Amino acid sequence: MRCPTCLAVDDKVVDSRLAEDGVAIRRRRECLTCGRRFTTYERLEETPAVVLKRSGHREPFDRAKILEGLRAACKNRPVTEEALDELVTQVEEEVRIEGPELTSERCVCSRSRPRPSPGPERPGAGPPGRWVTSRATVEEER
Repeated sequence: MRCPTCLAVDDKVVDSRLAEDGVAIRRRRECLTCGRRFTTYERLEETPAVVLKRSGHREPFDRAKILEGLRAACKNRPVTEEALDELVTQVEEEVRIEGPELTSERCVCSRSRPRPSPGPERPGAGPPGRWVTSRATVEEER
């Protein structure tokens, strides 16, 4: 760190502690040339996530756009707003872990989707002796 008074590069850290609820580190430094003390703050620099579209252009990750798309996909389905919000939070965390650039398919498709309950059973839709639902085949009890 360069001293703000004499612009020397030599200094020593006198004190370090967390600041801003753990988001930053506050360091008290002392210049070894002029003896002046000064404070520096160290923060994590987050790079904004960028989504690579199929067309090849890039756009910034937008949480609201993901939520809007999920609302449209789950319209008239028994999915609560809290479940959608939780799913968007999971996607956002995965985007941060994945890296600064990812494809639009990987944004949401990698997460498990909220699924509706299976439809009503209907006899005769499958092989003899079986009942078929929209998601599973069940043996008929004999």
